[in-house]
Amino acid sequence: MSIITTTKHTLTTSTALSLCQAAMDYAERIEVAICVSVVCASGRTLACANMNKAPILSHSIANRKAITAASFQLPSKEWQSRLSERMPILMALQSEPDFTYIGGGLPILIDNELIAAIGISGASEQQDIDCATAALQSIADFLQG
Repeated sequence: MSIITTTKHTLTTSTALSLCQAAMDYAERIEVAICVSVVCASGRTLACANMNKAPILSHSIANRKAITAASFQLPSKEWQSRLSERMPILMALQSEPDFTYIGGGLPILIDNELIAAIGISGASEQQDIDCATAALQSIADFLQG
């Protein structure tokens, strides 16, 4: 008999909220204001938070970064190098409302299985990446599987 279903793991809402807090704590340390979005493997929002004084558009950009990372199981910034010489594909992907190649979106994997993704926006691209990385470091022991 062939298998017709699969079991998927997902990040708990509690952990998603903890990731938001860890990202904001790091942002406070480096004195920036960010928006954070954590989505499940299907791209649905598990948790989000917007720091006071974060740019208004950063909320939706953080969500797009998280969805991009979840969709392809790659950091959102990875698309900059992957598509640097493939303009037609870049243009096509840019027409997708939930895609971005701006850094700050990271997939969350356990044992190479996508369980969620995080997106950060509001600071410089590198600071957004650093905030997302700091959040993932807060649960690093679990991510090792």
